[in-house]
Amino acid sequence: MKQRAVKRPFLAALLSSFVAGLGQLYLRRWKRAFAWAAVFLGVGSLSGPDAVAMYLQGAGDFWSAAPLFVVTLLATLDAYVVARVQNRASKRTESRDGRVCPNCRRAADPSLAFCQWCATELGSVPGSGAEADVDAADGGTRT
Repeated sequence: MKQRAVKRPFLAALLSSFVAGLGQLYLRRWKRAFAWAAVFLGVGSLSGPDAVAMYLQGAGDFWSAAPLFVVTLLATLDAYVVARVQNRASKRTESRDGRVCPNCRRAADPSLAFCQWCATELGSVPGSGAEADVDAADGGTRT
C-alpha cells in the first residue's frame, strides 16, 4: 500500500498565498493545482491584467483587484484544509496496519523487521507481527 508523506498545512497555505495553486502542487494534487491556477488566470483576465499592478502602485482602487485577492484567499484555505485531510487519512492508514514502534511510536512497515524511522528491531516486540512470522517459520513448535 502506498503511504503519503505527512505534509505541513501551514507551508501549503503559505505557498498558495504567494501563487494560487502552488500549495496544491506541494501536496501533489495536480488537477486541483491546475484548476486554481486556471481560476486565478480567468479572474485576472476578467478584472483586467493591470488591476493588481495599479493597486500595488497606489494608482488603482482596492475593488478592482479584490476578486484576485478572494481567489488567492480561497486557494490558501483550500491548500490548508486539503493538507489536514490528507494527513488524517495517512494516519488512519498507518494505524490500520497495526504495527507501532515501541521506541518512537510511529507506524512501522509490516514488511520490515525493524522500524524504518529509528531502526529499532521489532522482532521481539509483542504484537508487532514479526513474532507470528517466526512462529509460522518454526511450525509452531517454539518453546
